[in-house]
Amino acid sequence: MPFDAIVWDLDDDPDGNVQHSAQHGVSKEEVEDLPRDGRRCTSEATTMKRITRDRRLTPEVAAKYQTVREQVAAELPALVARHHERLASLDQLQGLLQQLKAARDAKGLSLADLTELTGMDRSALSKLETGQRANPTVETLVRYAEAVGKRLVVTLSDA
Repeated sequence: MPFDAIVWDLDDDPDGNVQHSAQHGVSKEEVEDLPRDGRRCTSEATTMKRITRDRRLTPEVAAKYQTVREQVAAELPALVARHHERLASLDQLQGLLQQLKAARDAKGLSLADLTELTGMDRSALSKLETGQRANPTVETLVRYAEAVGKRLVVTLSDA
């Protein structure tokens, strides 16, 4: 049997399992005789069967797929670069949140104190400080900064 593992889920689709096993030359009994975890360790278990389509692509469809692959390959470096820029922006936001928490600690304020000063929920403030709130509003950041005696300054730079 050329399979390393077989998942047999009779409850979900018994006919589909039987059909799938038959396509690969494995009987229901052979599958059920496998150890409980479904693994068999033999030399033939390491070979895999490649499943291909029954029909070949037409030259037009193959050319279409090739064009899409080339387009993706051409656009991929720019997409990766934009992703890295966004990650850098998120790192800056994390740095800002760390600075705000450090300012709160320096003033000796608890989250309960900050709740009174900002009017924001304590759990929301905790999530903000721990980075669980991924996209805080500018208003939220301004209120937090003012509560700890700081001023939020936003700048714009060239990309």
